[in-house]
Amino acid sequence: MTRKILKVGQLGSFIGNIGDIVNHESFRIWLEFVLGSKIQWQNFEIRDCYRGKKKLNPDFIEFANKQDLVVIGGGNFFELWPENS
Repeated sequence: MTRKILKVGQLGSFIGNIGDIVNHESFRIWLEFVLGSKIQWQNFEIRDCYRGKKKLNPDFIEFANKQDLVVIGGGNFFELWPENS
């Protein structure tokens, strides 16, 4: 039996520092192990919202609707210092 490759979108900071990158990579390895499935990851860069390149609504809704699962968080997501966060 062939398992479906899950499409998982993640809202987070992917162009941050090394801590952000390690956070995402470790989480992704763990989630594939827990689910027992390969995952095709899609990133939604939260910093693009801070910079006005994207909006959480409707850009994020369109992104989320294309995924099997959406993960929110990782790297600078709940910081208060960025303007418009």
